[in-house]
Amino acid sequence: MPEPVLQPVPDVEVEVDPVVVERTPPAPVQQVVSIDPPQASVSRPLESLAPTLNPVQEAPALDADQIPAAWALQLASFRQEANARELRTRLINAGHRVYIRHGDDVVRVFVGPEMQRTRLEELKVSLKNEYGLDGIIVRFSTQ
Repeated sequence: MPEPVLQPVPDVEVEVDPVVVERTPPAPVQQVVSIDPPQASVSRPLESLAPTLNPVQEAPALDADQIPAAWALQLASFRQEANARELRTRLINAGHRVYIRHGDDVVRVFVGPEMQRTRLEELKVSLKNEYGLDGIIVRFSTQ
């Protein structure tokens, strides 16, 4: 393998223009205006926003493997996926947590999951009144 040969670099003089730094006076300090936030009237006292769950009665149930049981509300089953997606979109737009699952011949629409079954029981009644769907509460699974 040949050894590289280093050659000296000739000295070259280059003219460089001097850098001129202009000093500008600092911007004048503007007066800071403080605006107090508007005093909104409280329509409901904070106590009314407290959770309505009884922690003793509403504690999540544990299964045989000591894993908390979660629940979902199965609202409908459709043969056509487009119908399931349409219902899912309507429910999501109404503020619900919704997912769909594909079965052998059907696509199911679920709301949830929830750790407290009683919440789903209340939701079941309200969705029956609003959408005319009589769902069933089932154990939530990831499959």
